[in-house]
Amino acid sequence: MYSNSKSTFDKLAPEGLRSIVKQTLQTQLLKNCSLKWKGDMVLIVDDASTRIISKAMGMYDLMESRVYLVEQLKKKRAPYRQSAPIYFLSPTLDSVTKLIDDWTPNANTNANGRTEPLYADSIFLYFTKALPDELFMKIKSCKPLIRRLKAFSEINVDF
Repeated sequence: MYSNSKSTFDKLAPEGLRSIVKQTLQTQLLKNCSLKWKGDMVLIVDDASTRIISKAMGMYDLMESRVYLVEQLKKKRAPYRQSAPIYFLSPTLDSVTKLIDDWTPNANTNANGRTEPLYADSIFLYFTKALPDELFMKIKSCKPLIRRLKAFSEINVDF
């Protein structure tokens, strides 16, 4: 009664954990952003989320969803006013503080003394796991960030 052909479940099931994480990131993060923003996007990551992204997908996968640049949150970054930022971060005090610094006007003073955001006015914010309430309140207190927020979610892929 055994058959060498795969069952329907086996045909639909991904090949492993890496495939599940990749599919989750593609559907919950990249596809969601692509539907809400028609232009180019920049992916901003911290150390923990870099490990997750780099294990699950390649640059080609990101570029298919119009993500043409991946930048580290901790490094100084050039402005890309035509590109929407996708922040994919671990829920730590350090990452949330740097996120808020990106959108606090006096933190982004350029050489001419003007304050400008680094990116376009649509922000997509995702966390690798559950965000503690105190960090949520910290984000909520940053009005320039909240005003531009188009997506905010926890994608449970940090395990």
